[in-house]
Amino acid sequence: MKIALSLAIVLAVVGVSPAVSALDKTSSVAEILNQLGNSTKSQNYRGEFTYEHDGTIDMLRVVHAVIDGVEYERIYHLNGPEKSFMREGQSIDCVTAGNHLLRGRRLTLSSGRMVSIDQNYQFHMRGEERIAGREALILQLLPKDPYRYGMVLGVDKQTGLLTKAVITEGQKKVWERIQFVSLSLDDDMGIEAIYPDLATGKSSLAPLVESSMVDGSVVDGSMVDGSVPPEAPASPEGSVIDSSSEASAGAEAPANDPDQDCRQPAASKAPLQPAWVPNGFVLSDYSYSDEDGHMETYTDGLSVFSIFIGRVTDKPSQAVVRNGATVSLLTSVPSDNQFVTITVVGEVPAVTAHRVTQSLRVPVVK
Repeated sequence: MKIALSLAIVLAVVGVSPAVSALDKTSSVAEILNQLGNSTKSQNYRGEFTYEHDGTIDMLRVVHAVIDGVEYERIYHLNGPEKSFMREGQSIDCVTAGNHLLRGRRLTLSSGRMVSIDQNYQFHMRGEERIAGREALILQLLPKDPYRYGMVLGVDKQTGLLTKAVITEGQKKVWERIQFVSLSLDDDMGIEAIYPDLATGKSSLAPLVESSMVDGSVVDGSMVDGSVPPEAPASPEGSVIDSSSEASAGAEAPANDPDQDCRQPAASKAPLQPAWVPNGFVLSDYSYSDEDGHMETYTDGLSVFSIFIGRVTDKPSQAVVRNGATVSLLTSVPSDNQFVTITVVGEVPAVTAHRVTQSLRVPVVK
């Protein structure tokens, strides 16, 4: 699951553009990001890549196909235990909150405030490299505050596909690196490439649910632990939001924009909601299941974290687990002589997970 999350962070948040064309050293940052989004979600390709994290190196194979306008992807582990992960059933026309932000568009929060990706990252062109035997442009993304990671992305000049992603914190720390060692296009790829054990055309394809723009609910009242919310540093390091509803977003897009949001907005019903998120993060998804409980997902267009509010236990829990760039912060809060388990997980620095957890409040029903 970790590999699926890591690759999805840099692949799935990107948007869709009308056409694929070759890039060169004169291409702008906006052109490179748009090309990256279009190529990743619209081309059939297969390749092998290395994933370095926590002193280990994993070797993986990815097969990506677009069949009848729907995106499918399978990732295989080539070393260690034999296993694979799937992303399946997403329409390539699906445009999420992260899609809009990464494509350079602004989102309007419920408070009326505008957010955009360039408010929180600096973009720098770092020349060219040869990756997987192919020429690539190197784009560096530097965060403007300590609440999100930096990235170095390698974008294939011919296809616009992502061939390298390095996740960094500060000036020296590298949390993980993904880099292709082989890459090939396959325009004739069929469903058997994704489901090799099934006959072509006989597979049952379930839709993939990914982040999309949803509304939040107003929160007010006391902190979960009775303490004062952590004071936010001055801009641009972060911002306190008056309510989680301010983090819900609507896209500012032209009236004739052909891309459509892939899901209807759904208001968050989580019993605890954050009063603080880093500047530029918007509530992009809410769901509930008996197994996982309530889940809210936030994105700034590049980074993503989720808040799980789940099961009730008799004993308090506290743990912090790191796997590469992904932090999982587990805690619990008292409720009616029991404890509600809360987990914040995502590819964000530990300080972000802690501050989000400390800011959780009980929403006021209006």
